[in-house]
Amino acid sequence: NTTKYRNSGMANASGRSGVAAIEARALLGRDGFTDLDITTGTFNGAAPLGNIDKVQLKRTIDNRTITTNDTNLAAGGLYADRIAGIARHDVLSIQANVSGIEPQRTDVVAASETVKLRPDLAVSDLQLPPVIKVNLPATISARVRELNADVGARANCVLSIDGAEADRADGIWVDAKGSVTCTFSALFSAAGTHQLTVAATAVAPADWDTANNSVTASVQVVGSAPFTRYTADAVESEQVTSIVDDAPWRHSEESWTIRLQRTLFFGYADDFLDFNSMTAHLVVSSDGTASRADNLDLR
Repeated sequence: NTTKYRNSGMANASGRSGVAAIEARALLGRDGFTDLDITTGTFNGAAPLGNIDKVQLKRTIDNRTITTNDTNLAAGGLYADRIAGIARHDVLSIQANVSGIEPQRTDVVAASETVKLRPDLAVSDLQLPPVIKVNLPATISARVRELNADVGARANCVLSIDGAEADRADGIWVDAKGSVTCTFSALFSAAGTHQLTVAATAVAPADWDTANNSVTASVQVVGSAPFTRYTADAVESEQVTSIVDDAPWRHSEESWTIRLQRTLFFGYADDFLDFNSMTAHLVVSSDGTASRADNLDLR
């Protein structure tokens, strides 16, 4: 998950002066405010350096250029501001004074950032097996899409069963206007109705709309009988044995009858059965008398 399969979203602004550099990102939220973040590192993890002493911001509204200055800053190589009245794809001209990187010098670094909508990750298309059985693995999947088409995002894709986390994929990447499928393996230890939820959590950058970050469905888990169909037959037969002894001094005849009873069972399973973890019992009733055989060999 650490490698992005594709990144077709709008790039962040960057600028350099000497050895000092900045990266800037302006994201418009659903509440109408734009969050402007500037770092002397990168948003992908490179640590910020030095100190951003001043930020000058120019933007055009109704053919008027508005200039604002933030001075005497002391937050290291990070700067953050929330701005109202900016529209999607407006351009912000940024100029940052950066000290503490080159000795005895303050670098002036410029960048031009286009305002982008925050990413909007939506989880949908929850796929379940038609039949889920107790103690047999079930494959569950859901689709995570980015809807706003400006920037991609990372998130954790989490499967919960009856409110408890059951499986997860951390740090998945969803490209702008892209789609990713999360696939899980789940094991149910009890039959009955269970509630499944797949959610995108810890979305970064922060999500446009968290109301569509999960999908929920109920599933019926059936009991542990492994055979979907079977046949059973009882067979009874008689065997008559006779012996005739014609020795010179005697003649004898002997005969006896043996009654044979057999029970035949044929079971059919649609799923793979691990016989090493299964125990079989056989119960046969005849004229109200039951016979039971335990721990049958299933090899």
